Amino acid sequence: MHVLLGAFRVFAVVMVAGVLGVTMARASSIPATALSQSTGIDPTLLEQVELLYRFPQMALADSQSSAGPHFTGLPLRSGLFATTGSGGTSPGLGVLARGSSLAVFALTQPSYVGTSTDRFEIDGSSQIMQAGVGLRAGAVRFGAALRGTWVRTRSGSEDLRPGQLRSDFREADLDYLEGGVGCGADLGRTRIELNAEVPHRTSETGGLQINSSDTLGARLQTYPHQAWNLAGRVSRPLGARAHIVASAGYEHGELEWTGQIYTANTTRDTSITQALEGWSAAVSVAITTTYLDVIAVSARFSRHLSPNGIFDSNGFIRADHDLEDGSVAFSVGRHIWRSVMLFANVQTRYSRSEYETVFGRASFDAPRIDRSSNDSMGQSFGWGASYAYERCRFFGALNSPPSLTSPVATLDLQIGF
Repeated sequence: MHVLLGAFRVFAVVMVAGVLGVTMARASSIPATALSQSTGIDPTLLEQVELLYRFPQMALADSQSSAGPHFTGLPLRSGLFATTGSGGTSPGLGVLARGSSLAVFALTQPSYVGTSTDRFEIDGSSQIMQAGVGLRAGAVRFGAALRGTWVRTRSGSEDLRPGQLRSDFREADLDYLEGGVGCGADLGRTRIELNAEVPHRTSETGGLQINSSDTLGARLQTYPHQAWNLAGRVSRPLGARAHIVASAGYEHGELEWTGQIYTANTTRDTSITQALEGWSAAVSVAITTTYLDVIAVSARFSRHLSPNGIFDSNGFIRADHDLEDGSVAFSVGRHIWRSVMLFANVQTRYSRSEYETVFGRASFDAPRIDRSSNDSMGQSFGWGASYAYERCRFFGALNSPPSLTSPVATLDLQIGF
């Protein structure tokens, strides 16, 4: 058993490499809130306090809601805010305290992004912690934030029946830390936000499988990779009845793995270097009319190239995932009674995935390579509501189609001080 556990630790470097390979920009992603799900608009384009997750300088930004008819949450002021999460993920929570020239905040969020891409996922039940500060110098706002998470997973099983010996172990460790700095300014009626991030990750992963006729194991370790991410956001009123918001992001890095793959009789050293690349862009234009408070048309597109690594009965599996994802949404909002507002949206989404998977055992003279692709396009409908009472505001994204047993998909709460 000690030999098995020792070999298991040796194999432990493959699984986390895959986990880490998908977390290059994860920590600064804005979570999918009830408002973004109700309107179908990318959360980066909405004026909501959750912008702090990516732009720390927004801690000292004043609301632009009076400058145009865009969908908006509470003005960015001192308060508490929370989201219940969706899809089985853990909830997010934040607190912001701000003065005239200094603000501090602390945030937690589910370690996922509410889009069709899974490249940012660490563990749906874990949390990313974040702390930051905002400063104002004249017309310019500055911000800095430190984000991080850690994941430890262990699992194993044994079958000791005569003639059917089988042992299976998995181990994965992940430490992720990211620093971000940003600046923003209001230039006349135009608001500009810029942000840069440097992630640092170390990981170790592996596993071991032993049965009555074979032994298969692997060990991989990722080295701290060279990476950086950039993000920007611009918003501006277009006259008295229209408002435009645009955002873009780019990320670049390199992931290096080194370790061993082995069977009972063979050991092979391996070293892998893979690129991490991604970019995204989104835009939304909103107007107000006599009958509707807000009508908006928005679009978003992203492309990400990310590596992944896992271990199963085929040995170490290295995969390159090329994902394109885009959507176009038409959204409306209207006050129906006092401070109750309804939202609805219809959207068309397109996605394309390409996988290149490399299977390898130490006994193979050459790895086996499989390639696959998938394209999809579809439509969806979303709706929700908000209610404001003094300094409190509730947002609820409702399930579609409606459900009497579980009517609410995601619920957000904001309480201003």
